Parts: sequence; structure tokens; C-alpha cells
Amino acid sequence: MEGVAVFRPSGAWSDAKSPLATPVPAIHLSEAPLGRVMASILNLPGPKGPGQIVSIDFQGGTLLEALNSLVRSQAAMWYVSSDGQRLFVSFMLSPGGRGFGIGAPVSGLFSRRLP
Repeated sequence: MEGVAVFRPSGAWSDAKSPLATPVPAIHLSEAPLGRVMASILNLPGPKGPGQIVSIDFQGGTLLEALNSLVRSQAAMWYVSSDGQRLFVSFMLSPGGRGFGIGAPVSGLFSRRLP
């Protein structure tokens, strides 16, 4: 997807109920802590996690597109898993292989209100 390799089951691409299809508003942060950026993407109430400095210029779209936008701005990768109640997003920066994982309630993603 626009230069980012994405591996998903074929049926997931058309699943409108997938948390990765959740709308995410525009996010424009320059030189912000990674925890703050991830909290913004995942609709969480404040910065969590590491202070590695990253930037994102996302025009709005889906959660999948927001995570890809962050990867395009850094040398990084991301992956997700879910237990049905929570979505777990892991983000790994390169070089150095420093990683960061964060969990978000799926219900919080779906209750996001866009302007």
C-alpha cells in the first residue's frame, strides 16, 4: 500500500468491521514522542510509552492507513493482534530494533467521532 508491505488474510481487505477499517482523523505532529503519536492514532487519552521522537503527516483515513503513514515517515514496521476486546499494536523502529507495544480497547476505536 503506497510503498508499505501489508500482509493480511484476503477476506480482511473487505471486512468493514475490522478495527483496521476504523476511521482516524487527520494527524499532523512534527517531532513528537512516539507514545503521543500512537495515542492519537488509537484514540487513547494521552501519551503512553517511549519518548522516541517521530513525525506524522496524515490526512485522515483508516487505522490501517494511519499506521502505514507513520511507517512511511520512519524506518519502522508495525503489526497488530486482537483478543476480540483489545487491539494490540506493536511498532518497531529501525535501526536499533527498539520496539513499542500498546493496547487499545476495540470499542474505543469504533466509538471515535469524526468532525
